[in-house]
Amino acid sequence: MKTKTKKSTVKLKQSLAEKLIKKYKLARDTYVVHNSSSEQYNKLFAKWKYKIEARWYGLELRACPNVWYNVVDELLEYLSKKSPEFKILQIKLKFGGIRIYLSGVSNAIQDELDKLEDVMFDEKLIY
Repeated sequence: MKTKTKKSTVKLKQSLAEKLIKKYKLARDTYVVHNSSSEQYNKLFAKWKYKIEARWYGLELRACPNVWYNVVDELLEYLSKKSPEFKILQIKLKFGGIRIYLSGVSNAIQDELDKLEDVMFDEKLIY
């Protein structure tokens, strides 16, 4: 009697960072830097200000590529579902890249943030 062996179709789950990198085509030193939209910044700040930890700096993203606002917003949406207790300490531009400082997130999520920080960098933003 023959037995059929089932082929294992293990699909690797794509990480948050990989999804955002692919969706927004993020890559180092490839961003078009425009005058950032203060409207985009204001919307992002208004939406997430309740998550900013007291006595911290919050959001300082007034001179970043426009696509980064979308990435940050989607990232924070994801975190509000996965880690509802998270707080924003600071999200800012530093030395040409984005820096994301949060509290209340797991080490796995922090690893994802590190991956995003690595690709959300552009030498043209160093001034």
